[in-house]
Amino acid sequence: MNGLQGKAIVVTRAPHQADALALLLAEAGAMPVFYPCVDIAPPDDPAPLDAALRAAEMGEFDWLALTSANATWAVSRRLAELGLPLTVLHGLRLAAVGPATAAAARDVLGLNADIIPDEFSSAALAQVLTPLAEARVLLPVSSLAETTLADALRAQGAQVTCVVAYQTVIGSGGVDLPLLLRRGEIDAITLTSSSAATNLRRRVVDEGGDAATLQQFPVACIGERTAEMARMKGLNVVAVPGEHTLAGLIASLEDYFARKTMTPPMEGER
Repeated sequence: MNGLQGKAIVVTRAPHQADALALLLAEAGAMPVFYPCVDIAPPDDPAPLDAALRAAEMGEFDWLALTSANATWAVSRRLAELGLPLTVLHGLRLAAVGPATAAAARDVLGLNADIIPDEFSSAALAQVLTPLAEARVLLPVSSLAETTLADALRAQGAQVTCVVAYQTVIGSGGVDLPLLLRRGEIDAITLTSSSAATNLRRRVVDEGGDAATLQQFPVACIGERTAEMARMKGLNVVAVPGEHTLAGLIASLEDYFARKTMTPPMEGER
């Protein structure tokens, strides 16, 4: 029996992304529990994104740089709303921050990634894109995105059009997590973004839960940035994979439970 067999694991991803993690958890023997802590909404002002997509239609970019699967979904949705075909992007070379983003770009936009960095971060993506002197780069991002990639590309001489393609909002729906936490019917919680870490505590408290109770449950984070935010919110981070992927997240959680099973109980815990 593996470490996740029969474990109730909370999935906090946005509804359109939750199934991928839930499927992997189920394959590992766990029971996925849905509690969306983030969702994706259009930007307050879509005009800059619209202008950029129409510029792409006119062949005014060389590269499309994607730093999340959400950016892929947002671009696809806006193209449809504008009545533009996906083919307006098919003349661009694609730089994707990681394999999940590359897979989304392939499945949703019909684009194959030309570049994926070994380390899945915006900083690493900027490094592998050097040099891009005078290259014209379309960079659709979240309203919360840092400027690391855009700044690095501009410093190399690239012409970067950075536009807000979506905003991350707090999620809704799913199980009554405060109740399940009070009953002790949850084994662990997964977080795949800093926004999810922030919104998890907010949702639980807003829905009548207790922050102190939440802090007793183990949390697995997909990467160090997410883990840092989770710790700032007082969450009990027990697993952070070296490889920042869904498979890595599950492997780190399996390892946590396997180690927990092998660790003798402390005096008074028997």
